[in-house]
Amino acid sequence: MSRHRKELEVRFIRYTQDVIDDTFDDGTRLNDTLDGLRNKRYKVNDKIPKITVVKKDEIYFCQDNRELWVLKGLAAFLEETENVVLKVPVKFGKLENLKMTTTTEGEDVRLRHKGSTEEFRTIKSVELSTIRYSSDKIYGFSRSGEYEIKSFLSNYRDPSQLPVLDVVKRNGKLYALDNRQLWLVKHWFQKKPGGVDEEEKQHSPNMNIDDSKDSSNNENDIDSQDLEGAVARSVDTDRVNMETQLSSDKQEVRNKNFGVEVHDDVVVVEMKPYDTFLGYTALVNEGISIRLVQEAEPERNKPKKNSHLKYKPLTRQSPSNDRRSVMRYAEAYRKQPLETIKKK
Repeated sequence: MSRHRKELEVRFIRYTQDVIDDTFDDGTRLNDTLDGLRNKRYKVNDKIPKITVVKKDEIYFCQDNRELWVLKGLAAFLEETENVVLKVPVKFGKLENLKMTTTTEGEDVRLRHKGSTEEFRTIKSVELSTIRYSSDKIYGFSRSGEYEIKSFLSNYRDPSQLPVLDVVKRNGKLYALDNRQLWLVKHWFQKKPGGVDEEEKQHSPNMNIDDSKDSSNNENDIDSQDLEGAVARSVDTDRVNMETQLSSDKQEVRNKNFGVEVHDDVVVVEMKPYDTFLGYTALVNEGISIRLVQEAEPERNKPKKNSHLKYKPLTRQSPSNDRRSVMRYAEAYRKQPLETIKKK
């Protein structure tokens, strides 16, 4: 056996696509081939050629997705009926030829009628805490990000209105492609509308309570101002009820479109292809936290410019082109006769 060929358990091999045709190139349906293998009308080697796999990120990915679908169906059948683990011979392909369009890290695949142009969007709801950053820094923010948070809070008043996050699954973890958006969503849940933080309660003038007043005196202090306040509170209550109804309607529309349910600790995400995110191995903190940077940080080894010098100093060892031209002009001027200079 060549060193580039070996046997692998089918359960350890994954797909490279999300959607595959339900028939082979010769017109044979995948389900018919699987039924023939289950009923032992023919052997695996007679119908399924040796599949090609590529090892990436310590995972074996198969380039022959339709053949792998049949093998996985047979492996599940043998394990259930005969308690047998199916192993198949494989050959290894080149990593540069691997096309990764899977959004589930190759864990599952969908069958599509051959020739169909139907497209699938992998929309699901996940807990916000399971999503990680795909970089260590966010550039272009204000010093603390307060300005961006206030603007984000004013645009999104309800969890069902939050934007759909684009994420990629790598090594069993979800990484956000838009780190700025993820940072804002995480802080939105910390400072979501309708809730008052403890610090705000301590500094808010409307939260102070005077216990020195007697409740019996307050009953006799009802005047026109109190009536106006009661009317205002009634109007506020109606407005809140209307906003709640609108939010509920939007929630129903969102659930109808995406088929997912949104909670306070759950956000809607769209899974993107596996190769969309390539830099996860460079993360310092595995994407759990991120740092705000106002502008690009200067290089550590780059010498600092002298701020009190208006012009760049010239050196005799490497004069600039302008300096050379000035020196040549001055030398030619000095060599001219004095009478010629006076005439000019």
